[in-house]
Amino acid sequence: MNKNPHLTSTSHEIQLDGNAAVPSWIELVPAGQFVGRDGRPFVNDGPEDVVAFFVRSELDLVIDYEHATEKENVEGVPAAGWIKELEVRGGAIWGRVEWTPPAATRISNREFRFISPVLWHSHSSRRVLGLASAALTHKPNLKMTALNSAHPSPPKETDSKTEGTVAMKDEQRKALCQKLGLADEASDTSILGAVEGMQSAVTKVQNSAQTPDPKKYVPVDTFNLMKDRAEKAENATQEAFKVDVEKAVNSAVEAGKIAPGSKEFYLKSCNSQDDLESFNKLIAGGAPASVTKPSGLDETDPNKGKAALSQDEKSVAKQLGLTDEEFAKQRG
Repeated sequence: MNKNPHLTSTSHEIQLDGNAAVPSWIELVPAGQFVGRDGRPFVNDGPEDVVAFFVRSELDLVIDYEHATEKENVEGVPAAGWIKELEVRGGAIWGRVEWTPPAATRISNREFRFISPVLWHSHSSRRVLGLASAALTHKPNLKMTALNSAHPSPPKETDSKTEGTVAMKDEQRKALCQKLGLADEASDTSILGAVEGMQSAVTKVQNSAQTPDPKKYVPVDTFNLMKDRAEKAENATQEAFKVDVEKAVNSAVEAGKIAPGSKEFYLKSCNSQDDLESFNKLIAGGAPASVTKPSGLDETDPNKGKAALSQDEKSVAKQLGLTDEEFAKQRG
């Protein structure tokens, strides 16, 4: 942070009412970007931080004459007033001042017309960080809220634009042109056009962030609704698939294509539509139903040797080279 009383001071004309009364509230720092006496730009983009800096210091800020208190080897400088309070109005910083009687008289008589604040600022970014002091001066620098116009009190909200009254130095102008991608000898119109283009680009980016492309983004509530519907549809599809699998497996059991004991195996094996199609193909080319149908042996009375043989028993007897009667006798 750098305090440079002469290089960072700006001036505003003091506003008097119709009776030449000195105002207690005055504008000290303009809103947004402004230009100092030597042409260097500054930016007041955190006025609340400046006010907080003042509050933390717990000290009133002096208003002197022509920045006398900021000069070296100067003693016994009288104060013109004391800044007791700061507040933000429309991005600008206003201060409540208790004027000394001599200063109030001089302002009322228009012996002094302008107020010039001394700023604490960042050396690299020129960002205003705080107020060091202020002074009554004869050298206006910016067109700000007038201190000797016929308004009874400063407005609560301001939207005034600042204008520097001193041109930048050649070195500073060249540096600015280089930052803007312009030739060193670019005109004022070209410089202002480049700055406006940058501001327009920033505004466009900010607007894009505030209103995202609906083709790429959707509100959270819409996303959650779509997600919920997709999950419900997926669950319904899974339930329908399970029903199809159970129907196919049960049909295969009833047709004798698979053993009842293997039902659970096939139910767990069919996890996708491809699995189900493979199962159906397997069943379509499977063995005849008679191979897997119940033999009926559990319904035959073992004590009746002449009980009729089932088809499966007859097949077994034939493979053993026995007649039906011989097989029935041995079975008994």
